[in-house]
Amino acid sequence: MLNVKIGKGLSVDVNVDRLNETVMEHVTYMGLRNILMDSHASVKKDDVDCKSKSMAIVQKKLEALYNGIIRIAGERASFDAVEGEARRLAMMALRAAFKKKGTKLSSITTAQWAIMIDARWEGYIKQAEKNLAELAALPEIDDLELPNVDEDE
Repeated sequence: MLNVKIGKGLSVDVNVDRLNETVMEHVTYMGLRNILMDSHASVKKDDVDCKSKSMAIVQKKLEALYNGIIRIAGERASFDAVEGEARRLAMMALRAAFKKKGTKLSSITTAQWAIMIDARWEGYIKQAEKNLAELAALPEIDDLELPNVDEDE
C-alpha cells in the first residue's frame, strides 16, 4: 500500500499490487519524466547553451537517483536499499498470509501493515542485507557474454 498525497490536503492509499506491468511502466515513466523535467525548469529557453545546461542538470539529477538520493519536501534523503528490500519481503509475507486466509491485502491500512510487521522487522532487515549481498556478488549484465544460437534450428 502506498499513500499518495494528491494536494488540497488529500491523500489516497494505492494498492500498487493491483496495477499491471503496463500501468506500472507508465507510472514509472511519468514519475521519472516529471522529476527530470522539474530538475531543469530553472533554465530559460533564451539562455546561452540552454540545451547543454538543461542536459547537464538532468544528468546530475539522474546520477543522484542512481545513487539513491531523493528530495522530499525540500530535504535531501538517501533511499535505504536495505529498508526497501525489507519492506518488499514484508509485503510478500503479508500477501502470502492474506492469500492463505482468503483475505484481500487491500483491506488493511498502512498503520495496520506497520503493526503486523513490526515484531518481525529485524528478521526482514537481516534477510534484506543477505539478499543485497548475494545480489552484489552476481556478475553485472554487461559482463555476461551472449551465447551463440543457431536460429535455423
